[in-house]
Amino acid sequence: MPRVAIIGGGISGLTLAYRLRQYLADVDVQILESEKSVGGKIDSVKDQGFLYESGPNGFLDSNPSTLNLSKELGLGEQLAPANEAAAKKRFLLMGGKLRMLPSSIIGLLTTDVLSWRAKLALAFERFQSNKQNLPDESIYAFAQRRVGTEIAEKLVDPFVTGIFAGDARLVSFQAGFPRLAAMEKNHGSISKGLKAARKARQISNPEGGRSSGQLWSFNQGLGTLIEALAEKLGKSNIRQFKATNLIHNKEHSKWTVEGSNGESESYDLAILSCPAFSQASILKNLDAMLA
Repeated sequence: MPRVAIIGGGISGLTLAYRLRQYLADVDVQILESEKSVGGKIDSVKDQGFLYESGPNGFLDSNPSTLNLSKELGLGEQLAPANEAAAKKRFLLMGGKLRMLPSSIIGLLTTDVLSWRAKLALAFERFQSNKQNLPDESIYAFAQRRVGTEIAEKLVDPFVTGIFAGDARLVSFQAGFPRLAAMEKNHGSISKGLKAARKARQISNPEGGRSSGQLWSFNQGLGTLIEALAEKLGKSNIRQFKATNLIHNKEHSKWTVEGSNGESESYDLAILSCPAFSQASILKNLDAMLA
């Protein structure tokens, strides 16, 4: 029986293993996960009667793949759409207190979350020069250039953390927000670009219905999807194994996965579904340039 190793047991690795088992029943699929539990960044936590997510808190149905997978796994009745009214209420933890972010122009003018200097920077963003020949920059650098350091630190940095679970100073602006990058390039500012986008939506969607995807989760959190996938795969197909090196035996067309504890396993195919920095470490001896 052919053996396949999937290195990384996050949502991508679990879904891939599920599909391989579904379409190739005669293949032995093994997930090698470095942590004690699968799921990657998805982690639903129940504490003192509360449910919260320490990672992503939902998925959009603008691409129906996750929604369809959930229904396929029998989770249809557990799906929970986001509360649109609650979703409009955004909070920041500042100075040890939760502060509600403004959701209107009047609210923006009266809030004390931002100084008047920062409010003026927002108001005059449309008049900032568009530096066409800049190389790619971080999201933080872009925000700092367009609306100043205060907004970059207070609003943009936590916003990026919420979306990418990453550092705004390290995430590429063009890669993370290509539509905003295009707005600055084509319209000269984000303000003008957003205004043009609103006009385009009004023309294409005069009824004013939903123009973007619905956000979904589950009654017991996103971890529900992870648990369902893991149950379908079975414990025998999931191993705690921290892969450190990958060796290709061309003569026998085999892949050897070496682990941190000195163990090694041979497979007919090895697939990397772990984060890029982990892949780089695993591949450094096999292909230094790729790593």
